[in-house]
Amino acid sequence: MRALSLPTWQSPVGCRNALLLGHGELAGAACWLQAKQGTLSVPGPSAASTVPETDRKIFTDWRWAALLHGLVVVVLTVVVWQSSVHLPPAQEFPSMHRSVSLQYGDGVLRPWAYWDGGFYARIAEDGYPAEDRLVLARGGETLVAFWPGYPLLAGGVARLGMGTGLGLLVTTLAAGFGATIVLHGWFTTKMSLPSARWASLTVAAFPWAYFLVAAAYGEALFLLLAVAAFLCAERDRPVAAGVLAAAASLTRLVGIGVVLGVALRVAERRGALTFVGWRPYLDLSKFRRRDTGLLVGISGLGGWMLYCWIRYGDPLAFSTAQRWWNGGIGLNSLLKLTLLDQLQNNPDRGFVARLVAQGLVMIAFALALPAVWRRFGAGYGTYALVLVALPLLGSGSFASHGRFALMIFPVFGLVGERLASERTLPARAVLVVSGVALVLVTSLWGRGHWMA
Repeated sequence: MRALSLPTWQSPVGCRNALLLGHGELAGAACWLQAKQGTLSVPGPSAASTVPETDRKIFTDWRWAALLHGLVVVVLTVVVWQSSVHLPPAQEFPSMHRSVSLQYGDGVLRPWAYWDGGFYARIAEDGYPAEDRLVLARGGETLVAFWPGYPLLAGGVARLGMGTGLGLLVTTLAAGFGATIVLHGWFTTKMSLPSARWASLTVAAFPWAYFLVAAAYGEALFLLLAVAAFLCAERDRPVAAGVLAAAASLTRLVGIGVVLGVALRVAERRGALTFVGWRPYLDLSKFRRRDTGLLVGISGLGGWMLYCWIRYGDPLAFSTAQRWWNGGIGLNSLLKLTLLDQLQNNPDRGFVARLVAQGLVMIAFALALPAVWRRFGAGYGTYALVLVALPLLGSGSFASHGRFALMIFPVFGLVGERLASERTLPARAVLVVSGVALVLVTSLWGRGHWMA
């Protein structure tokens, strides 16, 4: 029997959901008590009796989440457009700003394809060409540093007739809507509806939330796949969870956190994973045969490593390439030597301030890890730990940590619950300040400043 208190299930709804979700002995015990008390109701054919309560919450509130994200999309699209037209452009690596042209809407939408969009466009059009192996060998900025999930999907979208640049943006736009809706659904399964809405508002107002709008980066797709994988684990669909985890691990290196986190979450739900203090105990006998579907999750990273071995002669080519992008684990990243150099020698103090701000955000997320573990369990705690640790260990300057933090969704759940319980104006004013910062950061992005 799973480690869950019986009184939770001692109601007709509880018994019915136990039967529908297949909780075996627990369902039998709960229904035996209800039959003895004369309160047992047998599931009927109505929709209310065939859809678990958590699913009904998702179905009824997804429109609110879609409307919220739609509002963010409209506002930030106008901000980027008008900033690129009326405000002075940035002088940081100006060639990067012209790397992708759009078949339609170029004058309005092109800023969304700045920076890494040029590399993703090349992968979407030509994959990883043989000459890129020479670039890696010479120590140049090689394409293998960019994971294939997002650009290959965008390339398929582009072939619908819209061109590569617009294909990248449409892929992000669709994934951003999907991620917002699915993430709000996850919030509703873990907390009250008011808390879930506050959590979604926190995500929407996060200063790097523009990566969920149309920026030609893979964060929106990764977040969609990661949250969907965890939702499948929560709904006892381990095969689907494994497939989605594999797709996430083809999109970003931190996808390994999805693979591990989903497997641990299923183990927790089965009662196979328990803790005495911080010491874990795993009982393999409590897994079910179909839980082997979780093993599909390792195929994403495994397949990418195999490809790198064949194409580049190095199964870890994606990691080797980080040396030339000022990344990779080493003395520089551990001591943040690049950041120290920027603080001392870079006259662009705004650029330096943005690096420091991203570092402070990631450190705050790191400090929230124990609370994530206590509130949501080992699966989500492990996921969050991987997404915090890999960027902190692999960067010498905190570069890109803002968008990396955007993917650590359990922390936003904690903040949402806190905002829902704190009814004071100062507590909720934090959300307003964050929203203002989002508009300012997005405006800088539209002008060509490196904000990623």
